[in-house]
Amino acid sequence: MIGVAFATVGTCYTLLVPIFGLVSSKFNRNKLQIITGLTVETLGFALLGPAVPFNNLYPNGKGASWSVYLGGCTVGIGLACNQVAVMADRISEVTADGLPDDITTYGNLSGLFESFFGLGLFIGPLFGGLISDHFPFSTLSTVPSVLCLVVAGVMFVYCVVVRGVCRQKKPDHSAVDTDRQMLLIRDTPKPVITEQYVQSKE
Repeated sequence: MIGVAFATVGTCYTLLVPIFGLVSSKFNRNKLQIITGLTVETLGFALLGPAVPFNNLYPNGKGASWSVYLGGCTVGIGLACNQVAVMADRISEVTADGLPDDITTYGNLSGLFESFFGLGLFIGPLFGGLISDHFPFSTLSTVPSVLCLVVAGVMFVYCVVVRGVCRQKKPDHSAVDTDRQMLLIRDTPKPVITEQYVQSKE
């Protein structure tokens, strides 16, 4: 049954990634999906330990096997929910800021994401092993639970602040910038273009 406990995270993640991909493509609420996924992960890691505040909820004070399985499934659901949205949101953000919507941008974003993801896979077990040497597993599961909750809170504050700033700064499409006016080329009437083309052909 230990293997089943380890497999719950990957199984739920694999099965639900296509579904959350469809949700992201259809509704395009990626930041809300990221916050939701992080919140679900917070609950999942709290059930895995169980986290320190929840120890007293169990009869033996140490958790139960059903909590481990349920926590693994919950973490897999949260991972599938937020990682798909992160992939889509980073592309929409950088293209909205002016980067080209092409394969070069996708490659740079993927390389940057995978680099930090690999760094986390190295740092996580390193500090996790140090913590588990001195503290029980319940404390160890509390750390990622708190981190997920903090990141979800930061993302929520970011969304609120950005939305407020965007509401205050509504673009005035009627006014054209002076520098852009200097770069605007007046359209040549079609008859003139046709006449010039005919003369060049002759």
